[in-house]
Amino acid sequence: MPTYIEGTNIPTSAISGNIKGDAAYWAQRLKGSGTNINDVLFEMAYSTPFEGSTQTGSNYQGQGQGNPNVGALQSGQWKFNTGPTWAAEAVKEPSGMSDIYKQRDTAGNLTGADWRGADYGTPGNRGYTGTGTTGTGTTGTGTTGTGTTGTDTTSTTSSTGTEVFDMAKLTDSMDLSNKLTEVINTNSPLFKAAQTKAMQNMQRRGIVNSTLAQEAVMNSVINVALPIAQAEVNQLVTNLYYNTDWTNKQKMQANEFAYNKMLTELQGRINYTLQQLVGSQNIGLQTLKGTQAMSLQDLQGTQAIDLQTLRGTQATDLQTLIGDQETKLQQDKIKADLWAKYGDWITTMATTEGADQEAWQNMLDMLKGAGGWPLPT
Repeated sequence: MPTYIEGTNIPTSAISGNIKGDAAYWAQRLKGSGTNINDVLFEMAYSTPFEGSTQTGSNYQGQGQGNPNVGALQSGQWKFNTGPTWAAEAVKEPSGMSDIYKQRDTAGNLTGADWRGADYGTPGNRGYTGTGTTGTGTTGTGTTGTGTTGTDTTSTTSSTGTEVFDMAKLTDSMDLSNKLTEVINTNSPLFKAAQTKAMQNMQRRGIVNSTLAQEAVMNSVINVALPIAQAEVNQLVTNLYYNTDWTNKQKMQANEFAYNKMLTELQGRINYTLQQLVGSQNIGLQTLKGTQAMSLQDLQGTQAIDLQTLRGTQATDLQTLIGDQETKLQQDKIKADLWAKYGDWITTMATTEGADQEAWQNMLDMLKGAGGWPLPT
């Protein structure tokens, strides 16, 4: 009788050879405080070797594209016994709103049910069957492993039905970067694989943060995509500038041509970049270092302010102390001067001709016997 990873319907034998740990290891990971269950399950599926992988033997570092284990998770064939499945959560993410995941039972048979994002089948998104502008992406009907996911397994750009945005207006790099994030499919297996690799690298530093990992991959992709998009925007703007006699229809056609050309170039370049990131030992660490540097700067700034405050307080206290000391010295000097003059007067009186020398001598003797002239107070 098969045994299962605690809390799941996944046989322990299904993750044989997992490069990160055995069934007990993953069961413990799933119990971690604040753990995102489905993120851990994806990491487990991704890091489990499979027949037909492009990485063999000890060279296996994890793979998402073509991985039947990842497909099993996406199709619901693998799942945690309680709570939402991976697909149920994925279609609620901004990057998965236009995705569809057909579901399978534990034997791998289609159940007829599916999970689909709210935008699936609407104009400009996957599954739309009406008329519209056709992009260059691949329609998401492919099968990953044993689970038919309906996600685009060959392209990271948007698929059929994508509405063309006005590229001639996107001369600002920030606006263009924001638009590029709309056409990059962060839910594609290849992007997910790169994100998992970033998490693995960050985990070596003791931190696992899926948001930072996705940010690291997206930044790397944008760095590649932005120059391509900027070149297309600049070319389009130049054409519009010199062809002032174009009709609105011609301008629209030129914009659509530039947009589709951009997507075609992006598809190959981004996929190539993501494949490199999957094998990178640095992806994720740069974002982590940047975050740590910002935290250190904040800490150093706070310490500098505290130090300035302390120095200011010490300087004020020192000035007050010096002032008090100078005041006391002045007061002591005045008292000493007064007593000195009084002593001079006594001496003068005692030595004045006709004075009662015996009486004055007795007074001086009494003062000496008492320890001398009294000190000023």
